[in-house]
Amino acid sequence: MKARLVAVARALAFVLLALALCGVIFEFAGYSAPLMFRSVAEGAFLSPDAWQHSLRWAMPLCITAAGVVVSFRCGYFNVGAQGQFYLGAIGTTFIVDRLNGAPSTIVVP
Repeated sequence: MKARLVAVARALAFVLLALALCGVIFEFAGYSAPLMFRSVAEGAFLSPDAWQHSLRWAMPLCITAAGVVVSFRCGYFNVGAQGQFYLGAIGTTFIVDRLNGAPSTIVVP
């Protein structure tokens, strides 16, 4: 339990360090770091339909990451994550095409 808590704390510390570094870089470049962080938060989370748009753009990355995780867990090193994504999309299209009478909760048009 303690090792897991340390791992989470370490990850959060690195995220905060990265955000602070981004803020410093923006300030040195002559931009307002608080304005930049507020704009990112509004565009990604706070404005209407922001969650929907964020998830829409994040899903290909999540699907690709899942494919890479599966190949790594199987013991295969694969550098073609983009190819995995495309083959998964082609395979999914083939399967959805074969589900002609399926309910709309399964097949999203």
